[in-house]
Amino acid sequence: MGLDYSFEFLAPRSGASALLEALAGRVGEGYARVLRAALPWSPEQSGSGDAGIRGLRAVFDIQNYYDLVVMVGIDAEVRRYFSDSNRKIEDHTVNGKAGIGLVYMKMYAGQEYVRLVLTAATSGMSMLLACSGEVRKVMLGLARAGQARALFLDDEQDATWDLLYPLPRGQRWQHEVPRLLPGRLGRPGDVDAYCELSLELAGVG
Repeated sequence: MGLDYSFEFLAPRSGASALLEALAGRVGEGYARVLRAALPWSPEQSGSGDAGIRGLRAVFDIQNYYDLVVMVGIDAEVRRYFSDSNRKIEDHTVNGKAGIGLVYMKMYAGQEYVRLVLTAATSGMSMLLACSGEVRKVMLGLARAGQARALFLDDEQDATWDLLYPLPRGQRWQHEVPRLLPGRLGRPGDVDAYCELSLELAGVG
């Protein structure tokens, strides 16, 4: 099996529209237009943690499964990604930024929190998410502009993941923290409990 690394944003439910608006400012033009047309955010499935985004067309008609092209600055890792993919970076560059995609998106919601998950479509893209400073810069900007409580990089470790925002004092890149283990939730799919425990384990107040 390939790698499926992802960025995960935990945010107040009241800030869901701000988070998606911030995301729209960091994706390809066509994706931005469609995403903004679905704002303000409301769940596709009310009363379900697997909420989705009403007004946004799901990929392959799979509930809560959407695709995006994320626009990032160009660094050595981005160049390597296109080279390894046998694609010309120039064909995917607009105004000095390269389009990385497809990136898959899911939106989960509780009564107090939402979880926005952006997942790489390939192993090569997973490595790019983990290694590129320009990708990291875009995701940090999204977390701040979107009022996220926390941003994590999930590199598929069993017991830990990387906290990218907010970082403890003295940390400048990322900080490995414990993650919520399977079976810890009393009710599977409880988004609020998942977010609260994840923040607690990461030491995010």
